[in-house]
Order: sequence, then structure tokens, then C-alpha cells
Amino acid sequence: MDFWTPTERTRAAKNPHQWFTEGKALFGSGQYPEAARAFQRAFLIAPEKPLFMSYFGLCKTMTPKGAGDGLRLCRDAVKKSPYDAEILHNLGVAYLMAGKKRQAHAAFAQGASLDPRFAENKEELTFMGVRKPPVFSSLPRDHWANVLAGKALSRLKLR
Repeated sequence: MDFWTPTERTRAAKNPHQWFTEGKALFGSGQYPEAARAFQRAFLIAPEKPLFMSYFGLCKTMTPKGAGDGLRLCRDAVKKSPYDAEILHNLGVAYLMAGKKRQAHAAFAQGASLDPRFAENKEELTFMGVRKPPVFSSLPRDHWANVLAGKALSRLKLR
């Protein structure tokens, strides 16, 4: 499917970074479908750029039908550039959108440890909070004994 006019194709072939910059501006203002189109154009022109892939994947996770593809794109971007805190942040947000909090926390923590100057990872970790350890560490966190004991101790303000 070709969604470009000949003029757009010429413009796009010369400026993948312009598409990316436009996508970031649209993404920041909450215009996700338009941002997804701009990121897609940047990614199609320069598929070797993991940051383009990451943002395109993040936008896809925000659509009901594209969540699986979006997560895959974000994971592939991390495989291409595993030491980029921004790409790890996008993966973490994509995991949150998919309801995978444990994986999101791991991605944010890895990104925060790699580049402490990239504040978004630390902000996400703070927002997510830290859970208290289970009462019975030998049992899984969701075991009925841990759940009940944790609730009881919390109500008694002993934890």
C-alpha cells in the first residue's frame, strides 16, 4: 500500500529526521494517530535507526489492533540498541500499555541504571512505586497466605 504522493515521497526520502521530529511534536501534544504516521514514514525511510523503530512501535501499542506489533517493534529496537535509555523507556511504556507491569519496571530500571541523566525512566519508576516484599518469601507473592497476611498486617499498620 503506497500512501505517499510523488511530492511527499521526494520530501520524505530526503528528510527522515524531519518526519521523526514532527512525530515527536505530535506525540507530545497527544495526537497519536498523526504521530504514528510520521514515525512510520521515518522508520520506512531509515529502518536501520532503532529510535525511529521504537517510537513507531510505541505509537502502535496505543492502538487496539497494533499492540502486539508495537511491542515487537519496541523489543526489536532494544535488541538493535540495548544501551539507549530512551529506547528502553519506550519499551517500558509499551509494556505498561499492554498491562505488563513487571516487564515495564525492568525496562525502566535498566534504562535508569544505564543513563541517570534521562529522567523519564526514574520518573516512571517513582510513579509505579515499590512494592513491599511478600510476608512469606518462600511462597509466591499472589499465594493466598501472602495476600491475606499482607492485608492483615497493613490494616494493623505493622507493615
